[in-house]
Amino acid sequence: MLTMFLAALDQTIVATALPTIGRQFHDVTNLSWVITAYLLASTAVAPVFGTLSDIYGRRVMIITSLSLFVVGSVLCAIAPSMTMLIIARGLQGLGGGGIMPVVQTVISDVVTPRERGRYQAYFSSVWMAGGGLRQGIVHGATDEIGFHATENRHYVTDIHATILHQLGLDSRRLEIPGDVLGR
Repeated sequence: MLTMFLAALDQTIVATALPTIGRQFHDVTNLSWVITAYLLASTAVAPVFGTLSDIYGRRVMIITSLSLFVVGSVLCAIAPSMTMLIIARGLQGLGGGGIMPVVQTVISDVVTPRERGRYQAYFSSVWMAGGGLRQGIVHGATDEIGFHATENRHYVTDIHATILHQLGLDSRRLEIPGDVLGR
């Protein structure tokens, strides 16, 4: 769930920072590509990651997608130009596009069909929390401290999620409180 929260937060949070990004780079004409690069990349790779997770395993593909996501986040945070930011968002989208299908595949592997509806509700709650945080916390912060802060928020959580998945993803059981808290 922590992994999915990262993807949900990233897809919603940058929209709030767009005016600040345009002002900092003095480029409003290419602003739509910041969002479009992420969405195009994540949409294109979602089926690929699903297939690769069947071939190479869920853990490998979650770690790969989280790693791409972290590298993209770092590059976004240090982007010196709009072009570099757009390229970094595309890389971040490659990771984000891998997170979503693999997490849902893990749920379908672990949870019985009878309980899947409840877990879809948990997914919806994660997305709702991501949108709520975007509106509640980030909206005013981007004007005060810049858009780089919206990208810097990823580091600790991304690395934490990657380490947790590296330590072990038990495909025989799923514990919602542990998954939400990151155990």
